[in-house]
Amino acid sequence: METTLILNMDYSILTKLSWQKGITLMLKGAIIPIEFHERRILGANGEYYPLPKVAMVKKFILFTYKAGPSRRNIFLRDDYTCQYCGIKNPDKLTLDHVKPKWQGGKDTWENLVCACFKCNSKKGGRTPEEANMTLLNQPKEGGGRQYYR
Repeated sequence: METTLILNMDYSILTKLSWQKGITLMLKGAIIPIEFHERRILGANGEYYPLPKVAMVKKFILFTYKAGPSRRNIFLRDDYTCQYCGIKNPDKLTLDHVKPKWQGGKDTWENLVCACFKCNSKKGGRTPEEANMTLLNQPKEGGGRQYYR
């Protein structure tokens, strides 16, 4: 099964397409083929067309990627450290909602922190203020390429 790898103008990978979509974009002039598969296909006009293996877009595509607040990303942001007591033990960490879900807390960067099981149990379904606990670091939005998709 042949595919076409599409590169941005700086040679960063944008996507991988089926050969059908790749040849369509090539024939429309939207991509510049760099390398071809050995196989060729017969077009309706009787001509044989090479299948693009690697191609580059004609115009630079600028995009920004924002990583979401997944469990893994929160642990990376907080350096696998409990944000209440400071213990650093990746095996005993849980994800804690600063403002509990039942009080309207959302799954956002600003509302999720790492917490050890002991601190998470102590806090329960309360805010840190209600549980008389303080956060070592105020949670903030992560993002950037150091986090996973």
